[in-house]
Amino acid sequence: MQDVITEQSGQITDLKSRLDTEIQTNKLNEQIKKLKDEQLALKDQEIRMVNESFNRMKDIADRAIQLEEKAQKRAFWEKLGVFGVVIAAIIKAFLVH
Repeated sequence: MQDVITEQSGQITDLKSRLDTEIQTNKLNEQIKKLKDEQLALKDQEIRMVNESFNRMKDIADRAIQLEEKAQKRAFWEKLGVFGVVIAAIIKAFLVH
């Protein structure tokens, strides 16, 4: 009878040990899941930031192109104005002589 009690006591101790191991494993698995969720959230944030940066760069490039087009148009009209002044001066010079 004493042997049966000793054996059962050993089995209980073994079960308690396995239960403690399972509890620790579950806690570690929860921590791993939490870390993976945080890592996924960081990757999502990185993707949003890259997309936002790309959109900002696109907007800046579009504005630069628009400014360049306006500058080219202005330069054309300025050159045309200078050309007109030169023509007027030449005509005036011929008319005066």
